[in-house]
Amino acid sequence: MALIVACVSLLILILVCLFRVIFGPTIFDKVLSASTIGTSSIFLILIHSYNSGRPDFIDLSFVYALLNLVGSVAILKFLKLGDLGSSFNRSGD
Repeated sequence: MALIVACVSLLILILVCLFRVIFGPTIFDKVLSASTIGTSSIFLILIHSYNSGRPDFIDLSFVYALLNLVGSVAILKFLKLGDLGSSFNRSGD
């Protein structure tokens, strides 16, 4: 019963964040909501792994977490610099 409640609450969270991605006021709110959707999906994968007794999905959730992190950093770097290939100069030049 607790797993069902956890899954339903995570699905509601994903729907609320999806609304925030579509109607968010700034692009950074949209990126944060998309990252939250990815994190909630990771938890859903882990709950499914526990419920089905298949530890294979734990590795899949780790890979998805790394992709979520790299994607968020890439989007924010693109929004800040306008290019993914340029290096970040801390001196402001």
